Amino acid sequence: MKRGKGLIVLALIVAMVCFTSCSGDIRKTFSNMMGGLSGNIYEQMNLATPSTAAAASVVASVSTPATTTTTGDTTTVGGVSVTVTAGTTLVAGASEETINNLSEALNSNDTSANQVKAALKKSVTEEATKTAVNNTRTLANDALTALESNAAVPAAVKEVLKTITIPTITENMTQNDVLQTQLLRSMVETVATVATKDGKTDADYVEALGKVSAIVQMSGSLGGSIITADTISSLLAAATSSSGGKSVLEPLPDDFSKYAEMTNSICKSLFGLMKLDKDAEGNYSITQANWDLFVNNLYGTKNMMELALSTVPAIEKDLNVTQKKSINFALTDIVPYILGSVIYESQQIYSSTDTLAVVNDFLKNNKKVVEGTLAVGDQIKFSDTDLTSETTMKTKVKTYLDKDSGKAKERWTAVVTTVKSFNRVAGSSEFDKYFAKSGDDSLYSKIDDMYTKLSDWANDK
Repeated sequence: MKRGKGLIVLALIVAMVCFTSCSGDIRKTFSNMMGGLSGNIYEQMNLATPSTAAAASVVASVSTPATTTTTGDTTTVGGVSVTVTAGTTLVAGASEETINNLSEALNSNDTSANQVKAALKKSVTEEATKTAVNNTRTLANDALTALESNAAVPAAVKEVLKTITIPTITENMTQNDVLQTQLLRSMVETVATVATKDGKTDADYVEALGKVSAIVQMSGSLGGSIITADTISSLLAAATSSSGGKSVLEPLPDDFSKYAEMTNSICKSLFGLMKLDKDAEGNYSITQANWDLFVNNLYGTKNMMELALSTVPAIEKDLNVTQKKSINFALTDIVPYILGSVIYESQQIYSSTDTLAVVNDFLKNNKKVVEGTLAVGDQIKFSDTDLTSETTMKTKVKTYLDKDSGKAKERWTAVVTTVKSFNRVAGSSEFDKYFAKSGDDSLYSKIDDMYTKLSDWANDK
């Protein structure tokens, strides 16, 4: 295997697993389903016209977040009791007022929306706030663990919950992390409440999904996502082209010209999510702080999507059009989740510092990818460094696959299961064959195959 290819395989593995098996018919179906979904999701939701006052209120709520302090050895999160240390300071969940104000601000003119996004990029300097944020994330994880052993929670929901881990913020915490934590706590409370409810019905799950789906969409937009319906259609087309997946380190073949416009659109969208610097010579780079902001945005959306869809396996009947409309997911909403999963897995292989070094090496050597101007004959390049050498990558990939008793494969499988649940609430039965437990089209089968091939490569088999 050529130098650098292991990294690219790992970086793309989850995304490709979700799309590689999709042939032309699924692309066409998907494109038809997307219809007029390009544009601002909040305008499509017909939310009230926002004001700058709403934006100011959101900024105030994250600049000085409301907190609570536990007084006993337990606290309640939704429908479960969680053990805590008395005197633990926690960030309060996002109030209905904050969520409504955030919806307004993001549906506003550019001035209002940008006011919120600019504020969220600011660093958190107060140690008390940093502690409260991470205490709250720990509480959320403990609540998910408590749900796994709660007799009222359906087994199918427990199976999903056990794979969700909300990361703490160790470096470069921003006010965006504060807001994401407020939203995450609200979502955990909503999920815990419905999952432990006596006599719950499909209608209860759908109602809860409607509440949390709006939060997921807001979280995705906070990262500055410019992914649109057109982009996701391009992604599917590029991933299923005859050149997809085999030419990343070789000159792009002649038939790439058929997919150049679509692929370049994907590149612009992906790198448009990052806050890149450009020097006098035109070379791109990203700082540690901006990389952490990018990653934390995606992680937040990843966790929220998993939480939002965690109860879907317990829904017994297929959802009707009215129910899907009340949940109101757009098909583009799954893309930030997949990107977040890809980045998460890559950072299980390399440390944050090493990941940044490899990313910056890629940015420096692949200007055309960053700018979306790839053409036939162009080649993806990496510098000749130890981090991108095949020997180093094999060692790191082997460690990645072996640690935690093979949890990597379990996480890959969980990603497919999440996309499967998303398809139930926002997709079409035409995609069901890709979520069968086995068979030529099964993504679960492809997970097994890809894991085996990657393991064989890392172990020189």
